[in-house]
Amino acid sequence: RGRLDLDAPVQRYVPEFAAQRWPVSTRQLLGHVAGIRPGWSGREAPCTDDLARITPFAQDTLRFRPGTRHEYSTRGYVLAGAVIGAAAGEPYLAFVRREILDPLGMADTVADGATDHPERVARFYFPRMATDPRYGLQDAPAGELSCVLPAIGLLSTPSDLVRLGAAMMDTTLLRAETVAMLQTPLRLESGEPSEAGLGWFLRSLPADADAAGAAIGVVGHRGTVAGGTASLVTVPEHGLAIAVTSNVTFASAVSDLADGLARIFVGEIAARADSDPPPAGPDAP
Repeated sequence: RGRLDLDAPVQRYVPEFAAQRWPVSTRQLLGHVAGIRPGWSGREAPCTDDLARITPFAQDTLRFRPGTRHEYSTRGYVLAGAVIGAAAGEPYLAFVRREILDPLGMADTVADGATDHPERVARFYFPRMATDPRYGLQDAPAGELSCVLPAIGLLSTPSDLVRLGAAMMDTTLLRAETVAMLQTPLRLESGEPSEAGLGWFLRSLPADADAAGAAIGVVGHRGTVAGGTASLVTVPEHGLAIAVTSNVTFASAVSDLADGLARIFVGEIAARADSDPPPAGPDAP
């Protein structure tokens, strides 16, 4: 709609973010090449608006010149949410609900603490020691995640995540050229491609467990927070969307399972293609 220039300095939309030695753009925020320091710190009181979320780091200086290296930054996405809300002229969450969640039928995706059905929310667990769930679990520490939106702080389900992944493989939500832009790796100043597009990470998986066969190109995102782990994998070539979630922090098996399912399903698709009878009639080879 022309309301957000991805390459304009973010201060055009959020002047509360301090001027920097180098200009930083929304495109760089979304690709994790902006130089915003990583990590985040929780707060006891909820953040009621987009600007309150950037207050803890609004005066920070950049760690490096934007575009020179890739470094995942939660704070960078908090700032991106404030930019989007400012460009939309409404709170970030309201915009996302109307433009993304509602059209895709993602009724079970809500801000943490905002659900009308708390009895449906899973109990969250954290490893007792060594960040390894195999040594036992304890209740995850409580935290005010409203201050880390949109990087962290949404509750969802595997079904809703699959709805989002599926929408990235057709024109339900976005034009094909827009999806291609989001899912094309950014290039660093050195010319080296980053592993990240805009909000999406691109990887290759072996076709099966012993790494035989052609590699499978996947697009998705995975991560863990206090009380949960999630992985969303899409295989655009085959129209597959796979989501695996857990209510345990550092549950690495979540990503392994999502990747394994992708390999299995692609293998089944290939096997069916090999076993299909050749076409009959005048157009048969």
